[in-house]
Amino acid sequence: MNIYVRLRDYDLFKYLDDSEMAEIMPLCESRLLASGDWLNPAETMAIVILQEGKMERISNKGKPLGELSAGEIDLEAGIFCDFSLPYRLLAATEVRLLLFPYTALDSGLKPEIMAKLQAAINDCLCLKTVRLTHLGADDDSSS
Repeated sequence: MNIYVRLRDYDLFKYLDDSEMAEIMPLCESRLLASGDWLNPAETMAIVILQEGKMERISNKGKPLGELSAGEIDLEAGIFCDFSLPYRLLAATEVRLLLFPYTALDSGLKPEIMAKLQAAINDCLCLKTVRLTHLGADDDSSS
């Protein structure tokens, strides 16, 4: 649990006010992907913020691991890993997204902004862990 109130739809920025968003947005890269395009975590090196469309998480072995909908983030675990994440993202539809580079977290952001971003990342990682754990349990029981 954290002490912040949700102000925005996008999960990574949900606790940021307008002035904080003005500091963050110049650090982001906007990108469009066509349906069927892949996003590789090793090449992206950024948190993905899906603005429009749907994406699918696909393991490196081809197993579906869930979907990403508008407002959600992904690849945030890459901040903590010194190895490539074991999945890629597939654009299930045409998508519009923002990339927030991992290096932006070391770019001298104000402590309050960093605390809010870290709280949002923690929220997302907790939810993702629960989803992936339950997905794995469901797969094991059907074998």
